[in-house]
Amino acid sequence: MQIYQSWTQVLDRNDTIEGGFGNDTLVGGAGNDLLTGNQGADTFLYKTSKTFDTQEIGIDTITDFKAGTDKIVLSKTTFSALTSAVGGSINANEFAVVADDIAAAVSNAFITYSTGSGKLFYNQNGAAEGLGNGAQFAFLQGIPPLSATDIALIA
Repeated sequence: MQIYQSWTQVLDRNDTIEGGFGNDTLVGGAGNDLLTGNQGADTFLYKTSKTFDTQEIGIDTITDFKAGTDKIVLSKTTFSALTSAVGGSINANEFAVVADDIAAAVSNAFITYSTGSGKLFYNQNGAAEGLGNGAQFAFLQGIPPLSATDIALIA
């Protein structure tokens, strides 16, 4: 998969990051960030140099995610439980839409989206109770629809 962008910004605190009129890549880094892609097909990238650590990822608020246009892109290094092929969308069986946050912690899927809250979780241990070493990593403001095809995997 190639990601074409007109603008990229990576910061490491509680930051506010806004894209422009083109296809932007926004990377919040550590901290709880406010991410706004604005116009274009935007990419919200979650990548660190090691396995998932909530301190390095934070919990970002994505203010304007557009399903079918924007992408949430996850690094296989960071989200190591995912078995989908690198370079495309995650497999449908690795993603679940659930009604509430409690259901996210017991879902079989590794990536779960709560339509009750708009929270996006990494459920590292799948069906085992709790999130294992995973946690919430994003909040999608306005609770837009989300599917496995909106989430891509990179190396």
